[in-house]
Amino acid sequence: YGSFETMTYRDITMPVVDLDGYVATTPLDPKLFDSEFMELLGFPPNHAQSVLQVCLTGPFMLDQAKHDWLEDGDRNTWAQASVGLGRSFLRKKDWIMSLWAPYTLADDVAMWPKTEVDFGQLFLKADLWDDGLEQAIAFSSIGTHRVETASRVFGGEQLRFVVALNAFASFQVRPGFSRYGGDMYFSEAGMPVLVVTPDGTEVSRGSRDWQYWKFVWRSSLASMVTLQDHLHMAHYKVANVLATSSRRELQPDHPARRVLTVFTWGSIGINYKSMFALSLKDSALSRTMPVKAFDSLTETVPESLPDITRTVEYFADESRWAELPRQLQEAPFYADGLLLFRALRGLVQGYFDLFRDQWCDQDDDALTDSGLLALEHDLASTLAAANYQGDYTRRKTCTQAAERVTAALYTVTAYHRHVGQVGDFAIDPEVAAFSW
Repeated sequence: YGSFETMTYRDITMPVVDLDGYVATTPLDPKLFDSEFMELLGFPPNHAQSVLQVCLTGPFMLDQAKHDWLEDGDRNTWAQASVGLGRSFLRKKDWIMSLWAPYTLADDVAMWPKTEVDFGQLFLKADLWDDGLEQAIAFSSIGTHRVETASRVFGGEQLRFVVALNAFASFQVRPGFSRYGGDMYFSEAGMPVLVVTPDGTEVSRGSRDWQYWKFVWRSSLASMVTLQDHLHMAHYKVANVLATSSRRELQPDHPARRVLTVFTWGSIGINYKSMFALSLKDSALSRTMPVKAFDSLTETVPESLPDITRTVEYFADESRWAELPRQLQEAPFYADGLLLFRALRGLVQGYFDLFRDQWCDQDDDALTDSGLLALEHDLASTLAAANYQGDYTRRKTCTQAAERVTAALYTVTAYHRHVGQVGDFAIDPEVAAFSW
């Protein structure tokens, strides 16, 4: 409770130690970190794990990311991988999996997550990717939350849906790389029909460039979901800010602190590591993506993120849910998401009802608890300082506060699970690549 050590990079600030405890994934010998040594370093004795994390893990990750062949035009080529008929590996995915095969976690489980959907087995027909792949990605996988309705007619066919990514073509890329982008339009049945490229060219289904632009669209989607929706929305805007403000402003025995700690458990530790692995210049992600001024994304991406309530707008409002086409209502992201949202809403509302006499004015429902008021103010100032979009100025009633807490808990659970499932894409560079 109170002040604690933080690190700031451009607009992103995060704690380096979790006051509510964080168990590192690397086992440490407690004998190496006695209480006097911990006190000398400025860490509480029960945070020995944090010493390795703060002093070694992050900087080590950043340094190791530099030891590759990124700028080596002779060695940084697929020819080095021995992929193809009659060679060591049939597909690029097989070669990448061979690199991960020797590594396991502490419990002997393979370090790379087990494949949940083998896209190649399902959709690769000879050398062509079946259009069912894009249908599955848009309506059953990581793209569903980005599907919008459309009213475009092409070739006499009504195009009902679109996943628009051309806005990301504004990201300047390094020489030799292609830009992100591609607005893909889908039929009533959810099949891809048309891609409009960043320069406005219309690429129709089955045309000569159809396979290439499907790949560009898939790659752009996986990249932007990872960067914007997963890293910056779920991790930084919601989990990081909520974990930081709740530990700074709420007493350890405050009922809200206890429930928020459950939903942000481990966030501080993983977000600290993600700063080195995914956000800084020369981080692993910056070397994976072709963006020229990668480190500037910590300023530009937050400005593009919607208010937290947008992640639950169709679940929280029955009239908005009724506006969703049947195809989206039945999609796993929405059908399952609605069930979990209702459960979380019931939990949060029940919690507020339990402490309503202490937290809320009985006449106008105004938030009166000093701890929650301090939390609200800290959340507002922290979000505004990072240039996150949203309504942070209006004093909230208990009902409004409960709605925003529900949206936050949904974002760090179901939404995070949805946008974070990119392992099956990242392991198969023929399905999608972060740069090409």
